[in-house]
Amino acid sequence: MIIFNPLTGVIEYRLPLDTEEIPFLKLLANETGLTRINLSMIRDEAKRLSFNMIEDGKGKLLLELPNNLFPANQLENVIRHRVSFNLASETLSEVEIIKNLSDGRKETTTTTPIYELNNGVPIKVGMLTVIESKSASLIEGFPDDRKIYNSIDDIPTMSLSDYERIKDAGNVTEIKDFKFGDPADLSFTDTILEIYQDIEINNAPDGLFRLMFN
Repeated sequence: MIIFNPLTGVIEYRLPLDTEEIPFLKLLANETGLTRINLSMIRDEAKRLSFNMIEDGKGKLLLELPNNLFPANQLENVIRHRVSFNLASETLSEVEIIKNLSDGRKETTTTTPIYELNNGVPIKVGMLTVIESKSASLIEGFPDDRKIYNSIDDIPTMSLSDYERIKDAGNVTEIKDFKFGDPADLSFTDTILEIYQDIEINNAPDGLFRLMFN
């Protein structure tokens, strides 16, 4: 790590950093962070390491990372790690990670960066993450003929007069935060949207970066 004074351009400290990162994963992290990426470098390195890499014919480059890059532990085992790139915009398109968890669940995490153009250059301004967790089995004790409503359209309707009659008989119970799906299935989907604010584009002079790497 290099610490420098941006006013004088003087390097104050040079600190070595120990890292256990796998070199190719570090390359991906460095190249896919904020804007356009060096696809040629990623292609060359993936080819050198004999990684599975294909173009899908729809403008995407798909890169499969081998599972041995992600050693299994007591909590999870990565069974798929796929990175896709947009060939037209030369940006990261999507990262998909599929894991088997120790409790029997199968978890699929899909992360999609969000870009906006700044003077024709794509700048990452957010990220959409969808986590799908699939349970391995159903909870015991629920009847086989249980009603399953997957959306509001599945719920049967009644006339207002029938509703008032049942309500007056004391047979209406309000259910807040009604959850759709099979009540015996603990599978779920989480959606996380991140939007960055006050993004500033680095306009530091090139000479400063030449100083850093001298």
